[in-house]
Amino acid sequence: TIRSRCQTVRLGPLARADATRLIDQDEEIEAEESTIHTVITETGGDVQMAKSILKGQESEIREKILQMITDPVPDPVKLAKIISEGANAAGKESPKRRAAIHRMLSVCVSHFRQRMRRELQENANCSNLTLNRLDRSMRAVREIHRMANQQTLVECFAADVALGRTGDRGDIGS
Repeated sequence: TIRSRCQTVRLGPLARADATRLIDQDEEIEAEESTIHTVITETGGDVQMAKSILKGQESEIREKILQMITDPVPDPVKLAKIISEGANAAGKESPKRRAAIHRMLSVCVSHFRQRMRRELQENANCSNLTLNRLDRSMRAVREIHRMANQQTLVECFAADVALGRTGDRGDIGS
């Protein structure tokens, strides 16, 4: 009953200037404005993820993920292992693990969005492989918030990204 009366309100990311101002206010972060702008762009305006990166937290895992998904055919076992290790580092509480997985998946979304933009600028079209990987990354973000089994989600995501499939699982995540 409650769910049927709810409305979904989608909010876009903060403007880069607003996000930069919020990060500048954090006393634990000492970074040049140009560095903050770059990180905000990479994270698609996600202030929490940008703060995490600028503080040096999760930067090693982020680099490993980027290294894996930049390969033409990422190793799904290694990719799943990296994401699982990142989730394990967040602790045993499910909400913290889900948040960590979300941040790692957001790195993938951001990477594939940037790749899509580059391909469109260079070729005036985008490869199906990039579109499928972007779609699968976005679906995984939605699925993690719909309480999907974390390990199964990570393994399916890694396999689908390696194969360049969208990972359409019916109504899950729609």
